[in-house]
Amino acid sequence: MNLEELENKLPNGFHDAQLININIDYSNQKAVLDINLWTGDLDAKESELRETWRHGKLTINKLLFCVIEPPDSNYHYIESGPVNIDGGPMKALSSPPQIPLPNPLPKDAFVHWFYVSDWNAFIYIAGMDAQFDWQ
Repeated sequence: MNLEELENKLPNGFHDAQLININIDYSNQKAVLDINLWTGDLDAKESELRETWRHGKLTINKLLFCVIEPPDSNYHYIESGPVNIDGGPMKALSSPPQIPLPNPLPKDAFVHWFYVSDWNAFIYIAGMDAQFDWQ
């Protein structure tokens, strides 16, 4: 499954998610992202139902690359704790990345972006398969 298909199956996709950790294992071509996903219902009357979160692990198999832009020095990137992210497929970006990404990629590869609002920077990840497991 590609990352866009997986994201569409999640309650709110990667919108307003929190990235806790990224583990990149180049020898096994795998990246694992620990993420708190917002699973709340924006239209719910009770705030407890609007602000619900659930932890999970996003695994990218047959990892092709993971590019992490440096944080903007005007942001508070040195504070510890999860960082807030949004994500989407490359075709959803309003402008191309500021840095060149590897190209061409294998036929069935996907490239996805995660915008880290706490850094004003992007993470770009490409692979051949994605899975998500609730923890």
